[in-house]
Amino acid sequence: MDSQSLLPINLRTDNLGIFYATYLKHLLDCIQFDVDYVYTKEHCKDVPALAQKIVNGLLTGSASKDGKAVKLACQDLKINHTYKAIQQFINQ
Repeated sequence: MDSQSLLPINLRTDNLGIFYATYLKHLLDCIQFDVDYVYTKEHCKDVPALAQKIVNGLLTGSASKDGKAVKLACQDLKINHTYKAIQQFINQ
């Protein structure tokens, strides 16, 4: 087990931390600026916790990869918008 795996997701500097930070940035933007986004300010009191839950779900395939914030994170990181590509990036 490396030292990165012991850190909370928001403090990691490996690809898991990079994906989380990129996704969180886009999730916050979508919640704040996209009136049609599935999550709203009223429903999301702890956005970082939601982001962590979604990223963990992307690793297992239990979270949807089709949300706007996930797509934008993949675009920023120049990875394909598939579970396999997301999981490979995070696990590198």
